[in-house]
Amino acid sequence: MLWVILALAAYFLLAIVEFIDKRILSSPAISALPYAFYANLLVSFSLIFWPLDFSWLPPLIIVFALVGGITFFAGTYFLYGAIIKGEVSRVISIVGGISPILIFLFSIVFLEEKFRAHSLIALLFLITGSVSLSFTKNGKKFMFGKHFFLLSFLAAFFFAASYGLTKAVFLKTSFLNGFIWIRVGTLLCVIFVFLMPRLRKVILESSRGFSSRLTALFFIDKGISAIAHIILNYAIKLGSVAIVSALQAVEYAFIFLLALGLSFFCPRIFYESLAPKHVIPKIIGIALVSFGVAFLFIGGA
Repeated sequence: MLWVILALAAYFLLAIVEFIDKRILSSPAISALPYAFYANLLVSFSLIFWPLDFSWLPPLIIVFALVGGITFFAGTYFLYGAIIKGEVSRVISIVGGISPILIFLFSIVFLEEKFRAHSLIALLFLITGSVSLSFTKNGKKFMFGKHFFLLSFLAAFFFAASYGLTKAVFLKTSFLNGFIWIRVGTLLCVIFVFLMPRLRKVILESSRGFSSRLTALFFIDKGISAIAHIILNYAIKLGSVAIVSALQAVEYAFIFLLALGLSFFCPRIFYESLAPKHVIPKIIGIALVSFGVAFLFIGGA
């Protein structure tokens, strides 16, 4: 049960992070690649804690850890690209709807995870709620937001791969050792990107767009993000990676409420439509997600 509470706490923090990301990424001088580069570079500083719990892993598990870190970098890149192009709430709902399905299949096929009846019902409610939240109404037809669906889908795919591999690593080692090995993969990806002349030029040119105010906001944002991801990874270590991923739908509830408030003060950056045709599917989605969380608590996760 602890891992469910930890996941909910992590997603609350990540909801705040996504909004700060949207504020920073609203600057025309900042693009997805440099932002993902610096964000993952900061994450890599967690390597300083490795001496506290270092041990070698079997070669295959090391590969899982490195690829898990690389796919996490890719996931953040596509997520930031999607946030630039669309509503934060819909981006997160698309990612939260697709990623758990992929992780669920991964868990059954590769991790041989067994799900009890109440967990399957909760998973169904959480995924259905996320899908409902990702729809927007255009005339008489419901459709996905076409401008950023591809980026959101790619973010979901790479996050699913990263979280699935993360769970596989945690099954073979301690939390801290596994977490740091995965961050090695992230650091290798950061180094590779910086060594590419064209990408390095984009990163360095974009860094000039960071004012002192945005830089301070960035460090605050990534500090909160680091805490959230440590908590989220520990939840994955303790519980079902599929359900932890599906609980991302709860993040939408926090984002939707924040968006409603902030859209009055910064509508250009945090716009959230209040038209009934847009709000009703979101309310239905939140209700479904709430049922899913309730089933987890009733069944004792």
